[in-house]
Amino acid sequence: MRAFLSHSSKDKTHYVERVADWLGKDNIHYDAWTFEEGERPLDEILRGLDRADIFVIFLSSNALSSEWVIREIVEAEVRLEASLIEKVFPIIIEDGLTYEDERIPDWLRDNYNVKPIKRPYVAARRIHNKLRELSWSRHPELKKRQEIFVGRNDKQEEFEIRIHDFDKIKPTVIVASGLPGVGRRTFLQRALNKTNISRSTHNSSAIVLDRNVSIEDFIFKLNDLGLVDLDGDILSLSDASIKTKAEIIHKIMKAGRLQELSATRLLN
Repeated sequence: MRAFLSHSSKDKTHYVERVADWLGKDNIHYDAWTFEEGERPLDEILRGLDRADIFVIFLSSNALSSEWVIREIVEAEVRLEASLIEKVFPIIIEDGLTYEDERIPDWLRDNYNVKPIKRPYVAARRIHNKLRELSWSRHPELKKRQEIFVGRNDKQEEFEIRIHDFDKIKPTVIVASGLPGVGRRTFLQRALNKTNISRSTHNSSAIVLDRNVSIEDFIFKLNDLGLVDLDGDILSLSDASIKTKAEIIHKIMKAGRLQELSATRLLN
């Protein structure tokens, strides 16, 4: 499974390059890594599209003004209609740009939920999840292998009963305790999947904390999840009081709850 990363070269350093680093060379077609030296760029673009399963387009004013990106979008549409590309994933990466922008082709605007993703880490995680979905659809045995879970049936049933009990308030925090290495994360992932809180193809975000992690470090880790725009708060974080820092954390947690991102796990 591979994703073709379509982007303007002007967006490479501050966004696309970071997505590529997270996904890894084996999972993407990315010009800086996979285009061969001495070849015509157009030939390399067409070759990459022919080998791609997902077409990812990073939308910005730079991209929508690029002749190369427009050509890639046209070629991707042709391959999508011929079922040579299975998925298209448009991502807005520029403030102020919306799906209503007339420069975005109608077939993208009308058929896809075109929304901004400000954090490269979040975009990379979403792309990774889509690649996994495709992999499992082609090879169901991989999905079965991933979903194997043995033991703790009583705890699983207890979890399901509590989640499905409509006479009680829905829990907003789930704590799994125990010694390191006993399978807390695996248990939580299985439980969240069985109760439809998260999808089995999606890897939940994990923030690992220990006694050496400061409250500032915790906020930076939360900021990487991309739940809210904290750029202004981050810039003044060093001068902020403990109360202000706690309010920033509450702001992120509230955003996560409103977006129903309860699959995010905070483990200590």
